[in-house]
Formats: sequence, structure tokens, C-alpha cells
Amino acid sequence: MEKSLIPSEYALIKQEYIPDCKGTGYLLKHKKSGARISVISNDDNNKVFCIAFRTPPKDNTGVAHILEHSVLCGSRKFKPKDPFMELEKGSLNTYLNALTFPDKTCYPIASCNMQDFANLMDVYLDAVFYPAIYEKEEIFRQEGWHYEVDENGELGLNGIVYSEMKGAFSSPTEKLGRNSMKAIFPDTAYRFESGGDPDCIPGLSYEEFLEFHKKYYHPSNSYISLYGDMDVTERLEFLDREYLCAFDEARQVPCMELQPAIGEQYGEDFYPLADDDPEEDASFINWTFMLADNKDVVTNTALALVCQALFEITGAPVKEALIKKGLGKEISFYAVDEVRQPFGVLQIRNIEADKLEEVRTVVRETIESEVKKGINKRSLQSVLTRAEFCFFEEDYGSTPKGLIYIFKSLDTWLYDDDEPYAGLNVRSCFDGLRQAIDTDFYEKLVNEYLLNSPTSGWCVLKPKKGLDREENAALAEKLRKYKESLSEDELKELRRRAEKLKEYQQEPSTPEELLTVPMLRREDIERTGFVPINEEASLCGVPTLLHEIDTNGIFYFDAFFEVNGIEKEEASYLGLLVRLYGNLDTEKHTYLELDNESGIHTGGITSCISSYVIPGSEEYRPIFSISGKAFAREAEALMDLFAEVFFLTDFSSVSRIREVIRESVTGLRGMYTSSGHKVALSLARASVSNADAFSNSLWGRGLYELLCRLDSSDDEEIISAVERGRAALKKIIRREALWFNVTSTREIFDGLDEAVKRLLDGIDGFEDKCGTTAKAGSIGEIREGRGPLYDLKPTGKAYKSASDVNYVALAGIHECRDPKETAHLIVLSSIVTNEFLWNNIRILGGAYGCGFSFIRPIRMISFYSYRDPSIGKTLETFKAAAEYIRNFSVDEREMTKFVIGTIGTLDTPMTPDTKGKISLNAYIIGFDAGWFNDRRSAILDTNCEDIRKLADVVEKVTDMGNICVVGNESDIEEEKDLFENIYNLF
Repeated sequence: MEKSLIPSEYALIKQEYIPDCKGTGYLLKHKKSGARISVISNDDNNKVFCIAFRTPPKDNTGVAHILEHSVLCGSRKFKPKDPFMELEKGSLNTYLNALTFPDKTCYPIASCNMQDFANLMDVYLDAVFYPAIYEKEEIFRQEGWHYEVDENGELGLNGIVYSEMKGAFSSPTEKLGRNSMKAIFPDTAYRFESGGDPDCIPGLSYEEFLEFHKKYYHPSNSYISLYGDMDVTERLEFLDREYLCAFDEARQVPCMELQPAIGEQYGEDFYPLADDDPEEDASFINWTFMLADNKDVVTNTALALVCQALFEITGAPVKEALIKKGLGKEISFYAVDEVRQPFGVLQIRNIEADKLEEVRTVVRETIESEVKKGINKRSLQSVLTRAEFCFFEEDYGSTPKGLIYIFKSLDTWLYDDDEPYAGLNVRSCFDGLRQAIDTDFYEKLVNEYLLNSPTSGWCVLKPKKGLDREENAALAEKLRKYKESLSEDELKELRRRAEKLKEYQQEPSTPEELLTVPMLRREDIERTGFVPINEEASLCGVPTLLHEIDTNGIFYFDAFFEVNGIEKEEASYLGLLVRLYGNLDTEKHTYLELDNESGIHTGGITSCISSYVIPGSEEYRPIFSISGKAFAREAEALMDLFAEVFFLTDFSSVSRIREVIRESVTGLRGMYTSSGHKVALSLARASVSNADAFSNSLWGRGLYELLCRLDSSDDEEIISAVERGRAALKKIIRREALWFNVTSTREIFDGLDEAVKRLLDGIDGFEDKCGTTAKAGSIGEIREGRGPLYDLKPTGKAYKSASDVNYVALAGIHECRDPKETAHLIVLSSIVTNEFLWNNIRILGGAYGCGFSFIRPIRMISFYSYRDPSIGKTLETFKAAAEYIRNFSVDEREMTKFVIGTIGTLDTPMTPDTKGKISLNAYIIGFDAGWFNDRRSAILDTNCEDIRKLADVVEKVTDMGNICVVGNESDIEEEKDLFENIYNLF
């Protein structure tokens, strides 16, 4: 963009080329309103817009978080009660969200379609500057908090943010993280919970809520970002014409204050533990320490790397020292850099609280020892190379890379108007950081920021059984006293407000209101989308599937073994074995050395067993994979590491195996706490699907129960378990069942033969020990694997914990290979999730999240809720879905909206690795380009009658009664008649 193309309403502050983004950055200021604008112009078609505001909290009421939810509930130009969900239903967005950070609130959107991008920008800008919150108090009550009166006349609390934060406060690690921030920031806004403390959220008044918007949601307090390939001049003119020109520059919100040095701090708190959960080793400890100034990218990058080398990687010295002394079962490190004063956190999970001083001593003495002798240079090389690899790969999951760059920009820009791009020059510092490995640079950093930190904090979180009941009883008593304090007229007014809110929630937006939200037409959508990229080939005589894709110099490689002859009792032992690979010594390296070699030469090595359903059968096809990625120049190193990890691992150290088991148990418990909906879904599916039952034994509850048992077992039982896993693996690793899967350019693929021979030598050596087998000639000649079958029965089960919220799942099987029916089920997923469940479970029910899906490869229809205050009502809603579908009737515009939203979920930009994986899955289940194109056309042609025809399908699933709930023990006991079996989660 030339300077002459910048509209006159803006002043150009600075311009610079940003190598990390492969584009040019332009920092602008809108002359009339004072709005700050950053433009990163490059050729990325996945365009991103974000408007952010400084929103430092002054208390724990969560006003910034509640406002983040509320402004997207209708505005001046866009009249529906929920334009956000209208966009979710009917746009091609590749990202649509709003996020509350400790000191800012962000509203990002992304799309590859320019008209869609413009529509999304318009809706979001109108939402933040002209929300309907001033006319409709019900928005605040719905999204924030409100009183409810139940059928017995008892007073209760509900609200979407209120439920969300009750769930967040049920997580020990999240609670500990908040306490850590309070410890090191006692004098700044960071001591408050910007998301809201459930005990404090009901203290927020509607008037305070509106005042917060008036104060902070002004262009003078905004940070507007545009990224990607677009007509920047046109977008800037739109910004001025439609929004910014209406505002005069106002007094800016002050920047966050700096926390003065306060030395070393200590603190402790409690979290609820279920009655049947063990109290031993159930505490958590955080050590928090300040990093460098947020604009000092080189120092903070170096500190993140050296902390990974000391605390995080396999065999890291501090982690090793703590685990060897029995001080914690899982040690991890993370850095928080989205605040003015970045900080690092060393977290020790599953430990006795009275071990704090011993932990502190071991951590300090180990760091001092490492500094004195010199930090392991191979470890530093490893973590640095991994960081570089991530830059080249640019894989940020479902988050557009442009948004990652914008967030990194805000890390400095929010605190210095002239520095939006300081955090976007990381790649340029790698060479210097690599050269510094041979100096004392890293040792000096550790001395300054870790050993002699001017501000640090040690926080302990202890378990307390019955704490949840104490808190609930205290809340009930508080509500009882409040109700008693009300006059009859005041109580009537409270009931009137509750009824008015319910009426508001149940009243649909009018057709005229819905028409105000912009949308594309079906004709605007291409009839062809991504189709599988598959070519049958050969590497060293081994049948190979090639996905020829430009991969920026990287290749993705899988060695697949068809799994046959495995008994269902062996599955969890295989899961144990897979967790051990890469975490034990080999015949060539210690596990620390092995991790370093992997980091230096590859982008990572993993193993897994994936299961694919056989169409029209209860059978499924398990495939054991050894997977890795590397630059082409490291192909031989990758294959050597494959062979070493999977064929030369030393299983003789029982003490080390026990450490891995304990760390795995802790990690799974953390996942159970933070992702209860995934746990509930997997357990529900395992009751009706052999493939899911097998996966549950490998990676889920079956593995967890085995690991827990081994954690308290003697050495002989651990040795026996490992041997059972190894015996099962010997049935799998054989040349006759081997084939390869490669995602790369043709040039890289053609150069892999010599490297692959090294892996084949390892496989042959393994087979020589276990018995030889014949070699196969083509993929078609390989006998497909078959997994063990289970005694399946739809059931109702629940898993109790001390969580304040619930995760409810319902699942059932539906066989479908027809691309048209598959298309209609995918559209149905969008309708049921974004319309029926959203309105009934999130809006009316107060749950934070909900969903419905059809996953064709596993033939599974599923419902779920997330951070849900209810169980029975949610299950009733799930069961009512079929009748909703049977009577489904919307006009053409609404139907088109659902269709376009469905296409948007398919057209999200994909990394080369993702394209390869989708192509692989299509190959295995037998879907070619024609099937994909037929499905896409059927989606675009879907009508209401197509949806209504699916009612019987969904009813058959809900009538099965196959449910699973993970959640609050009191709620589960109240609904115990719903379940055949009730278990403890831990």
C-alpha cells in the first residue's frame, strides 16, 4: 500500500516491513476520533480484523467479561437478539469470537471471502460502539447474572457468564493461576479476575455495567487491526465513514500501572475435593517470577527457551530433581506474555502441601547447579530448533495465523502506542540466540530473572473435602437471607423481572430484525471445494500413499501397521506402552538426550492407534502409526530416531516407568477437569461403538484406570504390565502389514528412499527378534486390520466430581455412506447446535456451551453440553430435538443461512499437514473426489424437507438413552434415577 493510498482522515505514524508476517506494517491514527489502527498487508487470503479495548478491571465482578458477551446481543443496525449466532449460522467465517484478557477485550473475525469479511466487520463494529444493552436490560441479566425463583419458591442464581466462571473456578489449576497473579501483582488491576469471581459477579449492577461500556468502548481507547490481502484503502474509508467519524477524540484510558518490586511472596488457598477422592498428594504448587519488559522480545524469547530446557522438556533437570525426590507427579512450565509485565510459571501438580519449602530448596539448588556447570547446550539447541520449526510450519490449529500475529502485536502495542510490531520480529533473533548458546548469555539470564528475581511468588492450593458443599450452603444461606429481607412488593418485582427475562429469551427475533444481518447467497459459493490429494506410490518396495502438497520444505511421514490379533484385554497395555515411548532411555541415548536429538533434528515424533469403522459392519480397522515431521535435510535423522525409539527402547528402569505413569495420571486428571464434555462424549460413544470402546481402552478411561492401579502397585506388576504391552506390540510390528503415508512435494518424496531404508532395517531387526513374516507388494494386498469386539449396551452412567457444573452427553450410532444424507446431517448439525440447543441450553438454561454433531467416519450422532448448571433439563432438551426437527420450517433466507454456515466449516484454510490427514482419512474409508463434490453440492441444495426427513434418525438415537454425565456430585445424586451406574471421576 502506497502512502498516497491512505485516506486523508488518517495520519501515518510509522511503516515497516515485518519478516515474520511476510508483509508490511502500517501504524495509523484516525485524526478525529483518536482511534489507533494497525494494518499488516500481505498476500494471506485468510483476512483478519480485530478491534480491542483496554479494559483493566477494578474488582472481581467480571464486568469486562459480561460486556464482551453482551455487546454481541444486538445493536443499532443489526437488530436480532443474537447477531453473533446469526453470523455463526450463516457466514463463511474462518474465525468468529470475542475474548476477555486480564487487561483487554478483543473482538476478532476472519474470512477468506471479501464480502463476508466486510459483513463481519460491520456487525462487530456496530456491536461494540452501538450495542442494544442500553435499551434492553435483559441482555445483562441473561449474559451476566440474574435471580430465579424455582417451583418451591426458593431463590437461585443463573447467567451464562456466571455458569462459565463457576466451571472455571472448579478447576484447581485455573484457581491456582489466579492466585499466582494476585501474589505478584498485589497493587495493580492484575490482582482482579477479569472473567469474574462467581461470588462477586452478583455484586455488579446494571448501571455499573453501562458505565463500564461508556468509559472503555470509545475509539480513543481502541486498537484496530487489519491483516491480510484486501483493499486497505476501501476498508479504511469504510471505518471512517460508518463509525470513526462520529466520534471526537476523548481522554485515553491510562496504561496499566507497573507493579513495583515486592520480593518473594507466599500464599495458599483451597479447592473442593470429592468425598471419595484421595487427599494424598492432591495439592498444587506454583512458582511465579517476572520476565523481562514486554517489548524486549529477544530476552523474553531466550527466557522462554531456557525455562523449557530447565523445567519442561523430557529429562529437564529441575523436573528430574523434583520427581526423583517424590516432589510432584507432573512438572510443567508456561509463560504469560499478554500482560504488561510478562511472567513465567513453574507448576508442580499432585504433591503434599507441606513440601513447599523442600520444593523451593530443590528448585533453587538445581538451578544454581545448572548455572554453575553450564546449562545443557544440546537442550538449548533442541528447544530453539523446535521454536524455529513452529515458525516455518505456521500451524496454529483452528486459529488463523493472522490473529496470532495480531495478538502478539497487542502484547506491546497496548502499552506503547508506537510499538505494535516489536513482538513480531522473533524469527530475526534466532541466529543470535543460537550463537549465544556457546556463551554465558543464558546463565546470566537465569541468574537475573530466576535466581535473583525482584518479584516472585510461591502459591499452594490444598484440597478440602466438602468445600463445595460449604460454598453452596453459604450461597443458599445468603440467598435465603436476601429473600427474607425483601418486602412483598420487592419479591413481586424480582419475580416480574425473572418472568420478563424469560419472555425476552423465548421471544424470537422478528423476520424484519433478521433481515438486518447481512449474508451471502448460495450462488456466491463455489460448487467445488477441497478434494482429497491421494496417489498410490512406493518407497523401497513398501506401498505408500503420497499427498503431493507444497509443505515449505517440511515432510510429514507415517509408518502404518495394520493391527490384527489384539485381544480387548491388551488394549490398555498397548496404551501404556505408547506413552512410554520417547520417555525412556534407549540403547543409544538417555531420555533427555533422546528428547534433545528429536528437538534438534525433527518437528516431533509420536505414535498412536487410530480406528476406522468398517461400513455396514460392527467391525473396525485399527492402524498403529509411527509418525514424525522434519525438514528434508533431516530425513535420515528422523528415520534413525524412529528406529531407535520404537525398536531400541530400554524398559529396564522401573523407577523411570513409574515416573511416567504418575505424570500420565496427573495429566489425564487435568484433562478430565478442564474438558469434561470430551470425557463424557468419549464414554458415551464407547457404550455403543466397538471402535470407540477400543479407543477408550487405549487412551481413555480404560488406560486411566490401569495407570491408577499401576501407580500404587509394586515393581513386579509394573514389569508385567509393560511386558503385556510389548507382547501385544510384537503382533503389530511386521513388514507384511506395513505401509507408508507421506505429505510433501514430489521433490522431497523422490529423495526419501535412502532414509527410509534405515527405518526398514530397524523393522527387520525387530522382526528378527520376534519372528519373520512375508513382505507385501501393494496397499491392496495388505490384509486390513480388525480390532477386538466388545459387549456393547446403551446405558446411562455418571461420573461424580467436586465440579460446580456438569458436562452432559448423549450418543448413538447411525450408518450413513450416501453423500447426500451425509450432507443433510452436516447441515442439521449446524441447525441443531446454533438454533435449537443454543436457545434452549445456553440462552434459557445458562450453560456456557452446547453442541450436536454427526461424525461420518465413526457413524456417530452426539449431543453435549459444557459447563452446564443442569442435567435432567438438558437431557430433556436433547430428547426434544427430534420433534423440533420433524416440525422444522424456515424461510429460504434462513435455510440459506444454515447452508452457508455449514460450507464455512468445510472451507476453513488448512495447513499442508491437515490436507494430508483429510486425504488419508478419505482414502481409508473409500471416499474419492466425486464423493466430496457430491456432498458439497448436496449441502448447497439442502432444503427444509431434507432436514425434516432426519427426525426419525435423531429420535432413534435419543430413544436409546445412551447418556453420560461428568459433573457435580450433588446434582448427579439428585438425578440418580437417570443412571444405571454412578462412578467417582477420580
